Amino acid sequence: MVGCEEELVVDDVTNGTTRGAVLRTITPSSELLQEVSFDGSDAVFTVELEYQDGFQGDLLESVDYFVSFTDNTEDEGDAAGTGALVDTEVQLGTIAASEFTDGPFGLPRYTLNIDYSTILSALSVNTDQGPIFGGDVFTIRLSLNLTDGRVFSVDNAGSIITGGFFSSPFQYALRVVCPVENDDFFSGPYLLEETTGATDPFGGAYGPHYPPSQPIVIEANGTARTFDYTIYPDSFNFPQVGTIVLNCGKIEFTSDAAEGNALGCTGGANTIQDIHAEPRADYDLDLIDDDVIEFDVLGFGLDDGGCGTGSYGIRLRFTEQ
Repeated sequence: MVGCEEELVVDDVTNGTTRGAVLRTITPSSELLQEVSFDGSDAVFTVELEYQDGFQGDLLESVDYFVSFTDNTEDEGDAAGTGALVDTEVQLGTIAASEFTDGPFGLPRYTLNIDYSTILSALSVNTDQGPIFGGDVFTIRLSLNLTDGRVFSVDNAGSIITGGFFSSPFQYALRVVCPVENDDFFSGPYLLEETTGATDPFGGAYGPHYPPSQPIVIEANGTARTFDYTIYPDSFNFPQVGTIVLNCGKIEFTSDAAEGNALGCTGGANTIQDIHAEPRADYDLDLIDDDVIEFDVLGFGLDDGGCGTGSYGIRLRFTEQ
């Protein structure tokens, strides 16, 4: 297992994709619309895109964009029963090459704007009938069409393109959430503890995945809570970013490498990422009780860093300081 920095990823990408094409996301992820509420019909998803190939942009023909709806909360209301198109992708439009304009580096750019109301209409989702709930997801997918007949999207672009230096994911998720209007809840200084003492799939060869305890500072932003921490302190002391989403009474958790880093077995193409276990833990909907919050996590559950180990169970405890 190795750690690497972005420079190594850049070398790998530029050495292996000279005849390919990418559709880079210019808009910082922090500025992308990633959450919508039940009545957020005025919301607009906006993303600035930049196209690049090895032929001064001559391969660009068009970009198709689609949307789909995943009903993750059938117990709260069967969206399909109201006529909504569930797990069905609908094309919203096509961006012709002529609609791109030169960006600051001479590469073609385009700003895509999609109204939330347009998404609802295309998928026949009628919010008055209550078919959506916190945890449901709308997915916007892009498909890049080249003049030589090739088509690139999330299903055939390598991970080093979708998640690496070129930041060309080809799809974006809009999560339906319940607003959390209290930034004081579950934020500030906490002590993070891994309480199970479980051994990772490497048999402890690199020391503990999570240290027994470490102080952290949790920052609040709407439904999201983020914090910096480290994993494998005895070997890599590797920087991670944890993201907790407070979603209509349920806790969702993911981890990722700090920007410009990767820790895994594939030289930067993958990095170890954890995710909450199911069933998801509850939190206080009154947004009062946040002294101690615990939940189960699948270590390596989102990505095992290309190591082929699979996931394992751990439990995290957050104690307010």
